[in-house]
Amino acid sequence: MAVLVDHYEEDWNALWWVRAEGSARVLDPGPESDRAIELLVDSDDKRQRLAYAIVSERLKQHSASVQVFADGEAQSRVVWIADVLPHEIAPYMDGQMDQGLLAMQIALGRKAA
Repeated sequence: MAVLVDHYEEDWNALWWVRAEGSARVLDPGPESDRAIELLVDSDDKRQRLAYAIVSERLKQHSASVQVFADGEAQSRVVWIADVLPHEIAPYMDGQMDQGLLAMQIALGRKAA
């Protein structure tokens, strides 16, 4: 599975894209699928935004969105917001999001601002 976000400009020096790749599979109902399920809530190409939720025994609530914004002529900014309950799991989720952002930076060969 892959998610691709791109930005087109007439000036080809201002073009950019990011691709996140991973494996995906459909789980039959049972103990494995009961642990965690990520649900696609919305995908908006025009706004370069993806919203999703995680359903898990460990989480009472999880909703998140990832959006890419232009930041000047040759840069972009990723805004990733997640709301989770119980609050005690937030540090773990922060770490997971940091790993995801690092993977994006490595894929793009860029450093965070």
